[in-house]
Amino acid sequence: MMHTQEDLIRRAEQFVQAELAHDSSGHDWWHIHRVRQLAVRIAAEEGADVFICELAALLHDVADAKLNPDKESGMVKVAQWLAANEADSSTSEQILHIQPVIQWRT
Repeated sequence: MMHTQEDLIRRAEQFVQAELAHDSSGHDWWHIHRVRQLAVRIAAEEGADVFICELAALLHDVADAKLNPDKESGMVKVAQWLAANEADSSTSEQILHIQPVIQWRT
């Protein structure tokens, strides 16, 4: 069953809150919340896909090398989450393509 965009966003929120609940590096839920708000605002202003930008912002620190043994294992974690939550292939490809760029900038 394919999930709606709203459902994927809600699931991502829950996942990220659980993943980063005990983070002390500054990459906690409130950091994600701020990045998400900014990403949604910029996406809307620039005519980008707000859903893709919001989902990428929510997941961006899940793959961060600071929070994983290495960057590759973090990317695998994001890819597995997308697959487990039945994100369509286009969404998954875009999110996985965006992740390294977001990590470099935040």
